[in-house]
Amino acid sequence: MARLTWRQHTVCVCLGLTLLLPPWLNHEQFAKAFWFGDEFYLLAQIHEQGFGTWVMEMFSETFMPVFKAIWGALVFVSGSYAFILGAVWLLHALNGYLLARAMRRLGYGWIAAAACVLLFGLHGMTIETLTWSVQSCVMLCATTFLCALDAHLRRREETRSDGSGISAAEEVGWSAVACWIFTRGLLEGPVLAAVTLLDFDDRRALAKRIRDSITLLVVPLATGIYVYWALPREMHALGQLRFIQPLSFAWWGFGGNPLVTFFEITPTWKTVSVGAAVKIILFAALLWRERGGRRAWLLGLALFDVGNCLLLGVGRYNPDLGLSTSSRYQYIGLFTTMPFLAILLENVAVRSLLRVVRIAMAAAIVGWMSWIGLRSWRQQLPSWMESRGVAGRKLLLSGKEVPKGADVPGFPGFDNRRAATLVRIYDLR
Repeated sequence: MARLTWRQHTVCVCLGLTLLLPPWLNHEQFAKAFWFGDEFYLLAQIHEQGFGTWVMEMFSETFMPVFKAIWGALVFVSGSYAFILGAVWLLHALNGYLLARAMRRLGYGWIAAAACVLLFGLHGMTIETLTWSVQSCVMLCATTFLCALDAHLRRREETRSDGSGISAAEEVGWSAVACWIFTRGLLEGPVLAAVTLLDFDDRRALAKRIRDSITLLVVPLATGIYVYWALPREMHALGQLRFIQPLSFAWWGFGGNPLVTFFEITPTWKTVSVGAAVKIILFAALLWRERGGRRAWLLGLALFDVGNCLLLGVGRYNPDLGLSTSSRYQYIGLFTTMPFLAILLENVAVRSLLRVVRIAMAAAIVGWMSWIGLRSWRQQLPSWMESRGVAGRKLLLSGKEVPKGADVPGFPGFDNRRAATLVRIYDLR
């Protein structure tokens, strides 16, 4: 991988910071956001169990002590939802920077790097992830995976001709941390192990690659066994689903996220299958074409996308298959697919006859798709913030007595008076 100059790093940082445009352009709407749903449940657990005990407790089907520790620390720093959303968006900008840096270090041009970041990060299809702090665990998994892939690429580049070189400790570390952030993080070790084994351009001996792959599997396997053991007995019933049910949900997630949703196409079996076919062709074509570190990086993204969809099918199966394309499940699909689209765009642009033509064409396409993304925020935010922010603020911050027996917005069964108590204790605003 190429080493970037400080000027190139600065441009990558600027590309990441452009992802802050949606909250900046729609700051009046974002100011309406308020604590919602599961956030009150987590705060109630902290209050009742104590921070240390709460961090190590399972949350639904997920063991997430790293994410809980970070999220809880942010709450203790400030009860302002604007503050915690600011941290969420800075993490999003960091992921944009990591994508741009990776593409430049792999030798792709600025057209590909810019297209990748803007297409990944500006669309409002991730509205639930980027306006609800508990969903930022998905973003943190993306961060650790990009860092682990970067560590893998540096290790394979620094491997000497005799097969010796730096150890896989950094990759193992990132994948281990990911296991304790969110369920999706369990995929990172197996994906990195697969990339290590399937990277035929890697100069290390096969025996060494096998040892590294086994090492990468230890923590995810141990964490997965613990999670299954700690799950409530009724959640084991998910394993009794017929094979075709989770596979159907996974197929819709793979085909619908992100292309069908990005272009605002109604998800049906036909459109989702077309979207899946396009992704398969795109993935296969670039994996066949690229070599070395580029292929290893793209292979990691493709496997992570497929694994995420399969995990989604098993863990979140619902007879309403359209739920697989909801905004909650778009983030991973975007950051794994958009690099492929950006590389395709650059390849098409570079083959144009004139430099001016290719730059203008690439700028027009990226500009048009970015405009679609920014427009989607403006269209969705008013109704979204009405239910996710204004309703809660009116109920809990109006100064009036909170009605007895009503439920907190987004969490049926969680009494508003209990939520009002948490508002006072943690100074939520």
